[in-house]
Amino acid sequence: MRSHARVAFILIHHATPNPCFRLKGYASSSHRLDIAARVIRASFCTAEGIRDDIRVYVYMADTGIVLEFLPGHARCAEKDIMRGIRGKLCEGEYRVLRPPWGVATLVEEFSPDTTIILEEGGSDISSLSSLLSKRVAVLLGGREDIPSEMLSGLEAERISIGPLSYLASHAVSFVLSIVDSL
Repeated sequence: MRSHARVAFILIHHATPNPCFRLKGYASSSHRLDIAARVIRASFCTAEGIRDDIRVYVYMADTGIVLEFLPGHARCAEKDIMRGIRGKLCEGEYRVLRPPWGVATLVEEFSPDTTIILEEGGSDISSLSSLLSKRVAVLLGGREDIPSEMLSGLEAERISIGPLSYLASHAVSFVLSIVDSL
């Protein structure tokens, strides 16, 4: 089913943490799920409030578990991620999609007009900004590149936001600034 969201960010996270990790040691004990929390905040939070035209999917590559985040919960993203991994669903804030999900299946779920993979070696984003005026799925890695075997069978444009490495949350903010200017 096609939602009204214009952009979906699909963060590929390489390892699912143990469901018993503690919030106090979130960055170190959770396989860096703090990156996912920052991507969720960057996707939804603006100076004016919460965006409602965005979806964020956190794909746990090792287990195939997908957490789909909906607008309205970005302020407590860490706790929502913990609850999602533990299988405790909070209706209306996010949903947990269990295997057998793959990246291509996840992209189909959102049904975008265009799929983009953010990577350093891709085409310059300024030359492809017209792609962002459509319904778009944007794939990005957290702290590692997305393995090519995960992308097999997926038709996507590979774009770069610049010559340097950026935090995933900064890449999201940059893409959204282009989307908002169109």
